[in-house]
Amino acid sequence: MNYTANDVASHFQKYSDHISHYAVMHTKLRSANKSQKTLDSYVEQTNKNLHYALQVFEAKIHDGHINRARRKPEIYKPLSFATIEGAYETTNNELTVHVNLLLGNLPTHLNDAHIYQCLTYAWLYKAKQSDDLSFYNIANDNQSVCRAINYSVKEGRANRERLWSTNGIWSVQNCWIPHQALD
Repeated sequence: MNYTANDVASHFQKYSDHISHYAVMHTKLRSANKSQKTLDSYVEQTNKNLHYALQVFEAKIHDGHINRARRKPEIYKPLSFATIEGAYETTNNELTVHVNLLLGNLPTHLNDAHIYQCLTYAWLYKAKQSDDLSFYNIANDNQSVCRAINYSVKEGRANRERLWSTNGIWSVQNCWIPHQALD
C-alpha cells in the first residue's frame, strides 16, 4: 500500500495524547548538489544513526536500569515517531539531512533538561551527529502536537513518492508504539 502524508499524520495523530516531546536533530550531511544515489545512502545512514541514538537514549533515561527498555520494550521503550527530511536534490548549501522525532512514554521523574541532555548525549556524542538540535516540550498541548506531526510529514505532502519509497522520509524502523504502556 502506498501511504500518503495524511495517512501517516493520521496514524501519528491517534497517539497524540501520549506525545510529550518533539525534537529536530540535524546530521552533518548536506544534500546540495548530490546524486540521488548519494542522497539515498544519506537516508540509510541517518536511519542507522537514529536507531543507535535511540538505543543510547533509552538506556540513559532509565539510568540505573539500562536494559529496562530492551527487556520490556512494550512497557519501557519510549513512544517514537520519526521522519527524515532534507535528502532531496537541491542547490541550497545550508540544507542538512535532519530528523523530526516525536517522543512519548518517558519516565515521569525526568524533567525537560534531563531529557534534552540524554537526547543530546545520544545524538551528538554517541551517534557523532550535528549539535544543531532543537527540543520542545509539547505535552498537554494538542495544537502543538498537531503542528509537530504536520511539520514532520511536510516533505511527504510536497512529494508523495518520497513518503513511502524505500529511502523515503518516514523512518518506519525507528518508530515504536509501546501499546501495553499506553493502555
